[in-house]
Amino acid sequence: LHSGLVWQGDGGDGLLWQAHGDADATELLLLIYRLQPSTHRYAPTLRLTMLDRTARYHARRVTPEGKHDSGWFHTSARLFAELEDGGVEFDGAWLVQAGLPAPRTTAETCYLVHLTRV
Repeated sequence: LHSGLVWQGDGGDGLLWQAHGDADATELLLLIYRLQPSTHRYAPTLRLTMLDRTARYHARRVTPEGKHDSGWFHTSARLFAELEDGGVEFDGAWLVQAGLPAPRTTAETCYLVHLTRV
């Protein structure tokens, strides 16, 4: 985190994101912040334009040990359950063009995702 690069973006609907990683974006820690309550039914996707379109990426949610959601994470979507349970693989082109789906969360929360080039 201290010697790599930082990318930032605005996902809209009160979402901001930061990605911390090495210069060629082979391994990243993505922090997704919800600053205000959502005004949308579904959270927007986050287009990660710094990624390699020709690569595949493994994404998994990072949860601090001993911490639980305590109700701020509102979804029944299978994708988010899989991010919790071992992770999901995405095409780089998908993450760049369509974007990583963001969960619907309450205001003033942060969702962490570890991305690794496969």
